[in-house]
Amino acid sequence: MSSEANDPPGAALLAAWLDQSRDLLALAAPDGRVRWCNAAFTRATGHAAGAHLRELADDAPDRGPLDQDGELSLRTADGGSLALAARVRIVGDDRLWTLLDLGAQRALEARARALSERLQ
Repeated sequence: MSSEANDPPGAALLAAWLDQSRDLLALAAPDGRVRWCNAAFTRATGHAAGAHLRELADDAPDRGPLDQDGELSLRTADGGSLALAARVRIVGDDRLWTLLDLGAQRALEARARALSERLQ
């Protein structure tokens, strides 16, 4: 077996991999300031590095670290709101956020409810 198969990816490859993800990815300081985010995060939210997740989250706690998995509502730069499922991992002092947009799922659930009500 080649040792190359077990070597970690280089920084450029890792950056390209993270940037092409459809997941919204952000690395944030304990206070919620975004240190890095991928293109999907910027496209979906209109925000980039330097934004504060605590200020953008409609339902973020006023105090304490932002380090819990769960659902989150995030305000976009154009004044809209995104329903997101958040997975958070602590990496050193920072928080690595993986955010999944729940918009399509919520729309399907609403459509299913409406169809169910029509059938009744």
